[in-house]
Amino acid sequence: MKFIVKGESPNEFEAWKEYRKPTRWNHLHSNLPEYPEKDVVNYSRAQLRAVLHNEQNGLCCYCNAKIEDDHTSPIEHLEPREGDTQSERIFDYNNLLLSCNGGQKVNTNPKVLHCDANKKTKSIALTPLMPECETEIYFTEDGEINANTDRATKTVNALNLHHISLDNKRRAAIIPYLYSDFENDNPKEILPTDEIRQSFTLLQQNHGIAYWSAIVSVLRRYL
Repeated sequence: MKFIVKGESPNEFEAWKEYRKPTRWNHLHSNLPEYPEKDVVNYSRAQLRAVLHNEQNGLCCYCNAKIEDDHTSPIEHLEPREGDTQSERIFDYNNLLLSCNGGQKVNTNPKVLHCDANKKTKSIALTPLMPECETEIYFTEDGEINANTDRATKTVNALNLHHISLDNKRRAAIIPYLYSDFENDNPKEILPTDEIRQSFTLLQQNHGIAYWSAIVSVLRRYL
């Protein structure tokens, strides 16, 4: 999990909330109206999603997979909402993140869900808005996820981040940054420390790499 620094809520979003006084999530429409009425303040999920996508560097708030700025990336309520209504935090910008579709589009039977799709209405004690998420959750060279606190363990389970499909994706992302023989099926030759440090530095400057937190977690142990 990667720490997300939330920015200020968009002025347009706050203006829409002040005008509309929304109480249900479906009051926020998917897109702006084709023919807006005069003096009516509009805002859309598409606009909100674009802001969140940029804020998260195009990565899922939980697994760090690359996500698209479209309907395939659901807007996630960190504090869950019940059905279409919830507490006063339903339109709180600091409670809104962007998730991947959590395996809902993968054609498997049964479906293996993760991230928001598995979390549903559960709450999590360790969130991407806490810097500790990058240290209480860590990864092995094979992409396996581990936790060193009780709240981290419960969070990993609630999000189903330990599924083998995610392990394999994280492993594939880690290998080129760690092994010189990364093209082998079973790479073993660790890169020189200087090269690992260079990659680590570049990753601190580029936060849009898929499975960023897993790569950084592993490289940190070799420095």
